Amino acid sequence: MYWSGFVHTKETPHWAVDRPFHTQMFKGVLKILKTDLEQLKKNFTGLSTTVAELKKENAQLKTTCKCGATTTNASNVDAKKPAPNISSTKPTPKNASTVSPKKPDVPVIKPVVPVVPAAATTKTPAQVSKVVGFTAALTKIISLGEHQPVEYDKVLTNEGKAFDKRHGHFIAPVKGLYILSATIINIEKKEMHMEMVKNGVQLVAFYADPDDYSMGSQTVVVTLEANDMVWMRHCRKKKASSIYGKPDQPINTFSGALLIQLH
Repeated sequence: MYWSGFVHTKETPHWAVDRPFHTQMFKGVLKILKTDLEQLKKNFTGLSTTVAELKKENAQLKTTCKCGATTTNASNVDAKKPAPNISSTKPTPKNASTVSPKKPDVPVIKPVVPVVPAAATTKTPAQVSKVVGFTAALTKIISLGEHQPVEYDKVLTNEGKAFDKRHGHFIAPVKGLYILSATIINIEKKEMHMEMVKNGVQLVAFYADPDDYSMGSQTVVVTLEANDMVWMRHCRKKKASSIYGKPDQPINTFSGALLIQLH
């Protein structure tokens, strides 16, 4: 049997037969080692360059630290020196510069002001209203001619002083939405026609039949301008009508109040 150019016999040593194979293997390993060595050389060269750069940066940092320490020491020395005598002080050259430590920038913190909704702190014009309200009553029997106003002789309420007792008129002090109400009762067997007017123009009418003591009432909600005038009066061109009233029975009444002020 032939193997790598040698005849293998019992007398031939195994190392003699495998020598060519071993030689080839060693050459391959040596080639790999040479390649690795070249790579290591390149890496070493890169590391040498990096070390040199680090040394250079280190030297620059040392120089900077020395300059800063020198400046600080000079400032401390100047602070410890006593104030020089004015008579022996020499003028400072114009081109001389004074090194002063830089003050750190202190951030300015502005106070945070909470924002409160306007509806929580202020009232709208519609919510701010003047207090106006009145109720007047009649405590006696009176007869009324054509368009004669009712002069109520007893004032129960007059907030805002808007009711004129002398003439029986309510004068609106401000523009707003008002509620107005009146109740009437006639004398037995006397027909009665009444009306509530604003500036002489009818708002609502009242009627009581002549069969018995009859009562009528009306309630209205109206918008009045400032200085508008409202009152109760007789409203038919007929003979006089009489309305009922007693001190202990103030049945005939006239009332009003400001619901909301308008602008």
